[in-house]
Amino acid sequence: MGVIKFSTQVGSHKLDVLTNDALQGTYYRDESGKVSIVSVFAVNPGQGHFSAFLDALPRNETVEFDNVVSRKVRGAVSRRGFVDRSGMDDWIRLASPESGE
Repeated sequence: MGVIKFSTQVGSHKLDVLTNDALQGTYYRDESGKVSIVSVFAVNPGQGHFSAFLDALPRNETVEFDNVVSRKVRGAVSRRGFVDRSGMDDWIRLASPESGE
């Protein structure tokens, strides 16, 4: 199965939903261009799909995860340069223009 993508409107945000054999997730892009990942999970945990997803996120865009509750996921995003901006499990990695991506 390939990637399935569809959009829906929730309040003022257009949410994009992606799903394939490995991952399912929801995200939106705000007015400033920041990508907010609302939810993402591996269909079959423990096979490295979520880690591959994190590694593939663009470095030249600001990306955030809201309300990361899993200690394992907090460690994974932290190792990839995300910081908990509020102490409330809202993790963000600012765009890095020099990354060349």
